[in-house]
Amino acid sequence: MRFFTLLAGAFLITMTLLPGRGYCETSSEPLIQDIERVFQNMTTMTARFTQSFESKGFGQTAVHTGRLFVKKPSMMLWSYDEPTGKYTLADGKRLWLYEPSENVVYFDELARYLERNAFALFLTGKKLMTTIFDVKLVPESDKSLNRVRLKLVPKEPQAGVKAMLLTVNASDHVILSLVTVDYIGNKNRIDFNNIERNVDLDDSVFAFTRTEGVTVRKTPGT
Repeated sequence: MRFFTLLAGAFLITMTLLPGRGYCETSSEPLIQDIERVFQNMTTMTARFTQSFESKGFGQTAVHTGRLFVKKPSMMLWSYDEPTGKYTLADGKRLWLYEPSENVVYFDELARYLERNAFALFLTGKKLMTTIFDVKLVPESDKSLNRVRLKLVPKEPQAGVKAMLLTVNASDHVILSLVTVDYIGNKNRIDFNNIERNVDLDDSVFAFTRTEGVTVRKTPGT
């Protein structure tokens, strides 16, 4: 499901929304080390996002916007503008996806997801970027854009993720976009703006509340 692809990206995002020292144009190692080090300084984050999902098989692109909330170590909320009420939520114990068109909330256990998805290990701090991905600095032809692009390829096969392209600001390492490509060629792009770090976020922001009349189901295939 696209739910898990998006969630994997969300965990990775928590590693990149942090200020750093800049980067070395000839090597990605200093940049990666800086991102891994300053990760410890972030506790929460909020942002606006625009998500574009390009289906290669159907030749269609779906665009969604909304707000993102993250609180370490294991809580996040993607709240969509349209359709009204749609969300993806990690409450620290479970993952929840509400699809208004189906009037269904799907869920899975967070611990099981962490165990089988290397991307999520970023959030727990159990592994570093270079132990999970082969990382390559992508050359930037237009230096005026002041950005750094990293291509991330999983060292071990990951369901639904063939590679990622992470783009951050070259000056402070604030994330600009994250593109995930699966083995079929589908592309999920997320652009970010209005980012705030280390703001007060109560745990209640991430609390799942069952709505009367909405069906709750286990995520298919889990």
